[in-house]
Amino acid sequence: MTRSSSSSTIEYKNEKDVVCNCNHLANIIKAWTDDNPRRSWYDVEKPHGWQRDVLIGARDVMRQQKKEIMSLINKVRALTVDGESVEKKKRSTMYVKQACEECEALKKEVLVLKKRSTVYHNVLITPSIGFTIVIGVIVGMLKW
Repeated sequence: MTRSSSSSTIEYKNEKDVVCNCNHLANIIKAWTDDNPRRSWYDVEKPHGWQRDVLIGARDVMRQQKKEIMSLINKVRALTVDGESVEKKKRSTMYVKQACEECEALKKEVLVLKKRSTVYHNVLITPSIGFTIVIGVIVGMLKW
C-alpha cells in the first residue's frame, strides 16, 4: 500500500506578471507531494467566479444550519426546563393527593370522635344532670 503525503506553499512572487482569466495577479504555488516534489503552478489566492459563488453559497448554507442548530438547542433547553417543571408538577400533584388522603382520614377520625363525644355526653352528662336534680329535690324536701 502506497502512502502519499502532500502539502503546498504559496510564494508571493510573480516575476512574469502572470494574470488569471479573471484579471487577478496569479501566485506561484508549489506542491510537496511524494509523487510530484516541488511541482509549481500559478493560482489566484482568492476564489473568484463560480468558485466564489459556490463558497458564498456554502457559507450561507452553513450559517442557516448554524441558526437552525441553535434554534433546536434552545428548544431542547426549553423542553428540558418544561420537563423538569412537569416533573415538579407531578410531584406536587402527588403531594396534593397525599395531603387530600390524609385530610379525608382526619375528617373520618373527627367524625368518630364526635360520635364518641355524643355517646359520652349522653351516658355521663345527662344522667349526672338528672342525678343532680333528684338530689336537689330530695334535699329540698328534707328542709321542709
